[in-house]
Amino acid sequence: MPNVLEPRHERRDPAAAGTREVHALTSLQERVNRLFDEMWLKIGTQHHGFSGRALSHVPTDADLGEGKEDLRLEIDLPGVDVEDLEVLAGDGELTVRGEKKVQRQEAGRDYHLEERTYGAFARAFRLPPGFDAARATADYRNGVLNITIPRIPGTKSAVKKVLIKGA
Repeated sequence: MPNVLEPRHERRDPAAAGTREVHALTSLQERVNRLFDEMWLKIGTQHHGFSGRALSHVPTDADLGEGKEDLRLEIDLPGVDVEDLEVLAGDGELTVRGEKKVQRQEAGRDYHLEERTYGAFARAFRLPPGFDAARATADYRNGVLNITIPRIPGTKSAVKKVLIKGA
């Protein structure tokens, strides 16, 4: 049975050929994704990077789910004040922007490790057809931004189950 803590891309035997190459390729892929995200951010909000994120040093993990009556978006934004958030909706798109500010007030301390991230961030989400972005509502509690976009009355999900034929 595989070790649950073992990354999926690693082989079980660290001495196995190619392990270093797998790590190098994963690191390269992450850097290329960041470069593309930065490029799309500089081009403008009408375009989005492959990962769906604009370049940001602030983690903005999100879940987007569709129900019968609405579309719900939840974004983790720990340490961000509600006054520093902005949600823009329109033209089939929802954009969340904000800034996580440094709140340290210690003088004379030299840090040997800093893992907390600060700065401006932006995420843009293309909405599926059938949702009214103009009637979106947002709620922010415990570091989680919840956005609800109601379905336009009389519309149905554009998602269709496709039959898979086997050989």
